[in-house]
Amino acid sequence: MGTKIVVLALLSGIAAVVTIGYLSYATAKASLLEEQYNKLTALRETKASQIEDYFHQIRDQIETFSDNLMIVDATKAFKESFHKTAEESNPAESNIKKIEIDLKHYYENIFFNKVDQSLKKETCLSCYIPKELNTKILQSIYIVSNPDKMKDKHKPKIVNADDYKRIHEKYHQKIKEYQSKFDYYDIFIVDHETGHIVYSVFKEVDFGTSLLTGPYKGTNLAKTFLAAGEALNKNFVKLTDFAPYFPSYNRPASFIASPVFDEHKKVGVVIFQMPISRINNIMTYKGDWSSVGLGKSGESYIVADDYTIRNQSRFLIEDKDVYLNTIKRTGVSQEIINMIKSTNSSVGLQLAKTKGTISALKGETGIDIFPDYRGIEVLSSYKPLNIGDVKWAIVSEIDKSEAYESIDSLRNQILLWVAILILLIGTAGTVFIVFSRRLIQQQQYIIETDRLASIGRISAGVAHEINTPLTCVYLTIQEIQSSIKDNELLKEIGEAGKNIEKAATIARELLQFSWKGEVEHIPVDINGIIKSAYTLFTHALKERDVSLQLSDIPFIMGDPLKLEEVVVNILQNSLDSVSRAGVIKIVTSCKEEWCKIEITDNGKGIAKTDLPKVFDPFFTTKEYGQGTGLGLSICYGIIKQHNGLIDIKSTSGKGTTVTVMLPVMH
Repeated sequence: MGTKIVVLALLSGIAAVVTIGYLSYATAKASLLEEQYNKLTALRETKASQIEDYFHQIRDQIETFSDNLMIVDATKAFKESFHKTAEESNPAESNIKKIEIDLKHYYENIFFNKVDQSLKKETCLSCYIPKELNTKILQSIYIVSNPDKMKDKHKPKIVNADDYKRIHEKYHQKIKEYQSKFDYYDIFIVDHETGHIVYSVFKEVDFGTSLLTGPYKGTNLAKTFLAAGEALNKNFVKLTDFAPYFPSYNRPASFIASPVFDEHKKVGVVIFQMPISRINNIMTYKGDWSSVGLGKSGESYIVADDYTIRNQSRFLIEDKDVYLNTIKRTGVSQEIINMIKSTNSSVGLQLAKTKGTISALKGETGIDIFPDYRGIEVLSSYKPLNIGDVKWAIVSEIDKSEAYESIDSLRNQILLWVAILILLIGTAGTVFIVFSRRLIQQQQYIIETDRLASIGRISAGVAHEINTPLTCVYLTIQEIQSSIKDNELLKEIGEAGKNIEKAATIARELLQFSWKGEVEHIPVDINGIIKSAYTLFTHALKERDVSLQLSDIPFIMGDPLKLEEVVVNILQNSLDSVSRAGVIKIVTSCKEEWCKIEITDNGKGIAKTDLPKVFDPFFTTKEYGQGTGLGLSICYGIIKQHNGLIDIKSTSGKGTTVTVMLPVMH
């Protein structure tokens, strides 16, 4: 009968351990998953705010720019001078012929070679060479005959068209400074009646052409111009989405335009060309994803209403070959892959039509797990962006496998602890059965007591289901030790007792880590707490040089048991760290509204790289099996519940100081 009771106790203990493990894992998993989603959502909101603010700023800037009196005067002056260029220059027929030859050579041998080959369609060369004489002359002067580098075409060497030269010299430097200061790719002034680009900072091949009749009349630049050109309100602003723009060598470009009014008369349109680089810098964290918590696989990106992304993919930036092979397996066409490879850009090319982007572009905000554009499952946080004239959404994601690393690690640790506890309980049961009927009788009492007590206490937590039997087993083993003379047997039973004590500590700490209850707040004497904790280690501390320097400090409000647990945990860490001849010093003091406890040892210390992680759950620098990694996490939580602070300073090989600050009771 006694053996059956012991077996029943073992099975109850195992069931309790399994229950503890499952509940702890489920609770911690939910908490860790929520933390991952909160992190992604915080990053999403930060980036969304930055992007929306960026476009709001651009709208304000172009409104202010178009309303500036200097720009109004410049618009009128450039228009008049542009349309008089041919009349003023009056070039001979032979000179016109030379201009046309030079333009053809430039387009064919210089400009076309700069255009991304993978984005070029079958090109009609004659379609792009300007037909109007004004445009031919100004492109010849500012582009073909410009001896500077292509990137410096905004610094022309005027050889003719004196009136245009005079206007250009008057206004160009100021406009160029504005363009450079706010990092625009280019700034255009356009004749609202004829559509001619009468001025631009960088003088690309669209300079001088008409957005109504010229080669770029179907581009996003022309669409932006048409909307602003028809506007009757001077505060009107029109934005168009990014798309390849041929004059800028087929790189993605977005445009924003506003009309220019001289009092109540419309005189032209100003247009800003925005580079994709500004959005890339915002969305790619300047290439430092890991520092913001996105680890090895997280990223944030923007998706337009055609489901293509509007900033660089992290995976293209970090490992181009792996990225291209990955998207190839998802069914991306070879043509698109070649274009991404040639341009080294995923903007406007990488399709990201996922569950999250579909929902976000419908106006929904949410979090979920689903395959991303690489076909890899991710944790995703998504929402629509509030940007006028374009329909965009923003997504922050991280690979599910990486996000679950900490959860999987927790699961493995819990499984290990459960296995250890089951093994220890089984070992204890075997000792009971083999070595003592008295132990069996005691165990029967423990099991019966625990069974009855558990009925009344199960709602308060499952911790006692394992801690109570293990504690009783430990006490019984101590009693057996006093009655057995066999040294070998005493040693084995002593080891069993140590293991059971360790198992009880692990189970208690495992549940305490998941505990979120309120602490008791009563007046507490900190010095008394320290003295009480000190007595628990009397034997161990006798072998060390321990000093107590306890000042006369006021009481605090708190939970004495919880605060004693903090001191015990810290003292235990110091004892584990120092040698038998080690030094431990405990000092209390009070300054202004804070009571301070400092516990210093000259132990082996903590490595600099480990210091930021000491309060992380399950992190430990102790040898395998010597600690759970929960002690300082529990201390941190208890001190936070007391509105206090806890800090650790340590030098590897020299020692550690733990400082606890608690508010004085009023």
